[in-house]
Amino acid sequence: MFLSSAPQRRYLKESKMASTSSKEEDDSFANNVTPGTGSIDELDWQGTKSYLNESCHHLFENKLLCDVEFVVGSGADTEKIPAHKLILAARSAVFFAMFSEKWSAESSEINVEDVEPAAFKQMLKFLYSDKIDLSLETVTAIIYVAEKYAITALKNRCSDFLSDNLCTENACNILITSRHFNMDKVVNDSLDIIAKNTELALKAEDFVNIHLETLCLILERSDLRINEIVLFEAVDRWAEKACIKNNRCVSVTHKRQFLKNALFLIRFPVMKPEEFLSKVATSGLLSSEEEVSVLRLFTLSSKTGDCRFSTIPRRSFLVINRFQHEVTGGRFGLSNPATYHTIGFSVTRMIKVIGVGLYGTANVKYNVEIILQETINSDQKSYKDKLILTGMHYCSDRIFRIFFPEPIEVDPKKCPYRLRAKIKVTLHIYHTK
Repeated sequence: MFLSSAPQRRYLKESKMASTSSKEEDDSFANNVTPGTGSIDELDWQGTKSYLNESCHHLFENKLLCDVEFVVGSGADTEKIPAHKLILAARSAVFFAMFSEKWSAESSEINVEDVEPAAFKQMLKFLYSDKIDLSLETVTAIIYVAEKYAITALKNRCSDFLSDNLCTENACNILITSRHFNMDKVVNDSLDIIAKNTELALKAEDFVNIHLETLCLILERSDLRINEIVLFEAVDRWAEKACIKNNRCVSVTHKRQFLKNALFLIRFPVMKPEEFLSKVATSGLLSSEEEVSVLRLFTLSSKTGDCRFSTIPRRSFLVINRFQHEVTGGRFGLSNPATYHTIGFSVTRMIKVIGVGLYGTANVKYNVEIILQETINSDQKSYKDKLILTGMHYCSDRIFRIFFPEPIEVDPKKCPYRLRAKIKVTLHIYHTK
């Protein structure tokens, strides 16, 4: 069927007039509405959004169709923040319970006095858009609101942020926060940072603000890179601050009351005798019996005796690799049991060698003899042991660390040195791909 041109032109003209009339009515209506309430001019924004979270965030930012209002903060910092029950209930079990028929109040206004408005708005931004602006200054308040409303995804985002922004200077502060909110991964990351840069980390202002349990977590570690006497001075500074915070006079008695068992995590027997006598003994923190027990160990060839303090040096170490990558071929064992595997090395300053890393296979018994020898004087110190390497996986699944009973000093004036290892075991192939 073909249409005549006249009726078609008349139809188009009538449609155009109707469209113009409708637009004039729309403009007239738009001029009489309040912004933020869903005016006609604002109803065309959906086409500019590609994803659901973008649309939800637009509703939140522009306060469109809100059906609940939070009064957040206290005193002069109070702020009213509108939101949407459906979106909040979909993201939080706490909000779901609050807005259910069983618990819902008649008023649409909810008071939240224990949360900062800025943190509450950041939490809402995350619920609407999965985006959030975090900083070290605001993250603690945001973690608090995430826990309050059981928003696990937000807490995890904060946890990742803290781990990514850890450094020596803020490790103690982040350790305090992460322990308070039971963020285990961040706790471990913080402790690792403190262990690697102990002396600098303990000089941070926040060190004296950590709790006793947190202090003990640090002191229990055997990989702290710090002289024991410097560690003692830091702990003494912590005890002094504890007295001041609790409105007690700074005295030996009060220091010991606040330190409790943390004092016995300091390894006094590994200090130099002159350090112990000049700084520890004069501090008065140890009783006469405790001082005598430590002094007795200084005069004994073997570090054994009736002493409550550990005699084992902390194993803070730097790993030096012979190879830039793992060796992928070779063997050792009974083919020539008298052969030593030997490497030579030199140092430019005094160091202590605490052990070596050996190739091996898990769950196999080895007889190991390790000799550290001065090339010039042919003086040597040896260590023999029988051991079974059972899952001591440190660097990889084929490298095992063997620690000496006591660190061995290496003097740059006596270089070069030779490190020799004899390994007796049934023939094994190592590092085969």
